Amino acid sequence: MLCSFCEGLSIEHLVELTAVEYRGGRFPDRAFYQHHATIEDLVESADNGCDFCRFIVACAEAMPSTRNFDETHSFLAFCQECEMRSTDVKIAIHAHHTNEDQTIEEVKLLDTLQIWFGPNPPYGYQEMEDYCHLEWPLDLTISVPRERPLTVSNHRIGRNQLDPVLDSDINFDVARSWFATCCNEHSSCPPRSIKKLPTRLVDVGEAPSWNVRLMQCQGQWGEYVALSHCWGGPIKLTLKLDNISEFLSSIPVSDLPANFRDAITITRKMGMRYIWIDSLCIIQDSDEDWAVESARMTDLYLNAAFTICAARSNASDCGILNQPRPAQKGIIKNFPIPPQGHIRVFPRSNPDATTVALRVYRPVMGHGETYHGWDAEDETMRGVEFWGALSKRAWGLQEKILSPRRLVYGRQQIYWICVEGCQSSDGLPDCFLTATDLEYQPLMRHFHTPGLQDPAILSAREIRKIQENYYDMVSIIYTARKLTYPSDKLPAFAGLARKFHPLFGGTYLAGVWSHDIHRGITWYNADGPWPHTPARPYRAPSWSWACADTGISFMFECSNADRVCPCIEYSRLEPIGYDVDYCDKSNPYGQIKSASLSVRGRTRILYRFRPSFSRIHEEEASKTVSVMSWFDDNNMMPAKFEIAYVEGRKSLIWSLPEEPVAEESDWRVYPSAPEKEFTILVVEASHGCLPRSHTEVLPDNVSVTSASMSSEEENEAATVTSVSTEGNMETLRRFSTSGTISSSMNSLESDSTNPESWVDGDTDSQNGGFWTDGEEELADSGLDFLEHGDEDVAGSQTDGGGGQEENEVRIECLILERDLDRDDIAYVKVGVVSIFEPLRFLEDWEVNTLTLI
Repeated sequence: MLCSFCEGLSIEHLVELTAVEYRGGRFPDRAFYQHHATIEDLVESADNGCDFCRFIVACAEAMPSTRNFDETHSFLAFCQECEMRSTDVKIAIHAHHTNEDQTIEEVKLLDTLQIWFGPNPPYGYQEMEDYCHLEWPLDLTISVPRERPLTVSNHRIGRNQLDPVLDSDINFDVARSWFATCCNEHSSCPPRSIKKLPTRLVDVGEAPSWNVRLMQCQGQWGEYVALSHCWGGPIKLTLKLDNISEFLSSIPVSDLPANFRDAITITRKMGMRYIWIDSLCIIQDSDEDWAVESARMTDLYLNAAFTICAARSNASDCGILNQPRPAQKGIIKNFPIPPQGHIRVFPRSNPDATTVALRVYRPVMGHGETYHGWDAEDETMRGVEFWGALSKRAWGLQEKILSPRRLVYGRQQIYWICVEGCQSSDGLPDCFLTATDLEYQPLMRHFHTPGLQDPAILSAREIRKIQENYYDMVSIIYTARKLTYPSDKLPAFAGLARKFHPLFGGTYLAGVWSHDIHRGITWYNADGPWPHTPARPYRAPSWSWACADTGISFMFECSNADRVCPCIEYSRLEPIGYDVDYCDKSNPYGQIKSASLSVRGRTRILYRFRPSFSRIHEEEASKTVSVMSWFDDNNMMPAKFEIAYVEGRKSLIWSLPEEPVAEESDWRVYPSAPEKEFTILVVEASHGCLPRSHTEVLPDNVSVTSASMSSEEENEAATVTSVSTEGNMETLRRFSTSGTISSSMNSLESDSTNPESWVDGDTDSQNGGFWTDGEEELADSGLDFLEHGDEDVAGSQTDGGGGQEENEVRIECLILERDLDRDDIAYVKVGVVSIFEPLRFLEDWEVNTLTLI
């Protein structure tokens, strides 16, 4: 039985309303189906026997309130108690996978029925407390049988109904079809082919014996798959020196953890014979074998036909092919399991009585937590990719990016990810992922698309885009991931570094590229109040992000290395030499014993002290300097420094407070911090001189005399700028995006005899050398200034926050502390600081050559 309102409700009618108004992620203002006038009328209709009203009420009672976070109220109870101007019921159809700016024509799938109680929210903070909801209505997911897809007015309706048994024939049929389509129809994905096999593989056997054994490949060629999984603790049965012979004959499958047994099953069902599993193919008690095999990770995943990803398995014994769990009541406050309902696709006037299934949408909350404690959330690829077990594992990133194809196993369904996009069992377009969700997708395209691996065919703009994706990958995705062994920080990234090297050129220095050293060393801890001091035991120098145990951010949005500007030359740090001692000389991307960097730049002493500090001449304190910093051993973030003379030496002063300063956030400054002496080293300054030259921002002895753009190179924007330095005319060469670094600072005298310009070995030495730019300039390495144009000038007025004077620049610096445990003079990076002053502020800073370790 249905009430009159439910009699008139159909999917077709709701789809017609989307043509009148569709607001992406928002409930429509006017184009909706008007249901009962009040919640009381809805409940009364349900009590009188209307099946669909009863279904709505049951779903609302099973849904915890979105406003009462103590979860003592159901969604319906809160709506009933909330004092609103109206409590009418409205219904619309919606797509959960869309962005707010998408039009209805761009929507591929309509999969959600939305039910709204009361007036529409203002989508702002004003009067929000007068409304029932903060963000969302009651959402009901529409699903249809996979074998009977449904289309209304050119829109697919409903997600595919899932088979919860992941090792069912249906799910393997879907996976095999994805694999075939990717190999045969995707022009951006590599074709299926035989590749050189790794050192060892697990042979999953063949019928009827299905004997599983270890195979020594010995240079053979063929096809294989790889496994990406989380160890989650020790694994009982692994490959060791004393069981190799046994494994070559047979591996006792029953003794393997569940992940491995399931991976073997998947390999067989996908029609493959061999699989690579780390703990069964690398000798676990041989450091030598581990060093050799870990250096081959690039090719290992790159050459795999596809990679099986145990995305939701926290440990090796959790299993991949999980069986569906029995229905349970909600964990929190005993909310009942929401019922399932149905709705007609076409109006009653149409003889087609097709219906679609409905159930409450159960979103995944942040970091993979289920919504209000429900056991089975609506799993999506977004949740699996960003909150699953593999998303927290450092090794998993290169396994993800280097794999041309991935068959991903969640708890509820399977997914496919390749260069051309994503597929999910439920048919949700792009697996609920937007373009910004897959920061690594352009990198996958470069690594795997036939014809794109050669850097020579890429334009400068394309290379810059890849570089931006690379830095996002390091800072946003990689550095916050966890490692069982912290010493693996560089090895777990080595496969990616090896692939990027031909593109970036230069030298790879313990995680930092020589072509972009200024950007590479100006990073800070971004995941909360963690000390900036390097992790112990030693695994990387203090200037490399690899020494940090937390997520990091880079100071520069983009590097100035490819811009011609005299103020950059005046202020820019000059790298002189480096020395890296590798654990394995044949693998410059893996573990290191030590690394140091020799640089020349402008420096100033910074004193951190209390007001009682006696060596300052108070009468000589001149001004306050605005700064933004991420600082050292006490997680402090001072907002200003003072300039004063200490023992006759012009210095920067940071006065500690007498009492604790507590903010509303977790950042605190403690007066117990020790008094210290630091060195501020200028790395680079932003500038406002392009495309117009602003002489007033330069020191008195540096002036811009001309700037021009050749008509022949308009697209490449080859700009030549002449600079007068203390009477000597010098033409600044054009910088290239391939990584050319300034060979000298205009204000500094070259000092090749300086004993601190240490370099071990020849300039082409593997582990040490004079500074080089690496590869030749790319043919398309010019920079179109029109691309930046006035944007650069405008940016220079606002970069770093408001309140800057017209000629202020943002001066990026390292905060250094001398390492007193060494006999020689060397400095450890303990923080970074941005100083907001005119460039002439650096005019009287000392120029020194420093060794950074």
